[in-house]
Amino acid sequence: MLSDLPKPNLYDVIPNFHNTTLRIENLKKTIEIDPYSRLKGVQAEVDYLLGFSDEMNSIIELGNKGVIPMRIVHQDTKISNILFNEKGEFLCVIDLDTTMLGYVCYDFGDAIRGGMNTAAEDEDNTENVAINMSNFKAFTKGYAATTKSFLSQDEVKTLAFGAKLITFEQSIRFLDDYLNGDKYYRCTKPKHNLIRTRAQIALLKSIIINFNTMEAIVLECFEN
Repeated sequence: MLSDLPKPNLYDVIPNFHNTTLRIENLKKTIEIDPYSRLKGVQAEVDYLLGFSDEMNSIIELGNKGVIPMRIVHQDTKISNILFNEKGEFLCVIDLDTTMLGYVCYDFGDAIRGGMNTAAEDEDNTENVAINMSNFKAFTKGYAATTKSFLSQDEVKTLAFGAKLITFEQSIRFLDDYLNGDKYYRCTKPKHNLIRTRAQIALLKSIIINFNTMEAIVLECFEN
């Protein structure tokens, strides 16, 4: 609905909100300090996530090179930010305080991360965590139907990667908050942010396993 909104661009409400490169650097700084001496218990998670650092910088690099444009995006695309009536019919998108410039793969990826997970974001048993490919295909079909008229081919190619990117980024954020003493995300049980981190890593692994299929689904939906 905002794809043709003329400039000036929206105010940058939360600078660097989805700047994955900066999120990675923040985690590295926290690791160096290890303020609550929690690093020794999460070294495997740290090593796994930082192994993706170069790959996860790619969207920022594509944007900086002008390959993909910045657009007005919601930045927090989850089912609880959609208002329905008592019949379950869509009314409107809510929680617009994060709406600002970004890349479309952020919104697409975050919707997949939050809405296509077979388990809760803080699932204790990571064996229950996976991407629901049936829901992914249905969502992608609907997304393509309303965006294919204005998204570039280069943007389309980033969509499936967006799911990997945002799931990685959220893993980084949960882990960073855990190492920093749980100051950002509200915790309701012991090691809550660590549980979240491990659940996100499990989802990331599932996305990686299904990634080629996800890319093929995206391309198919935008071609038809």
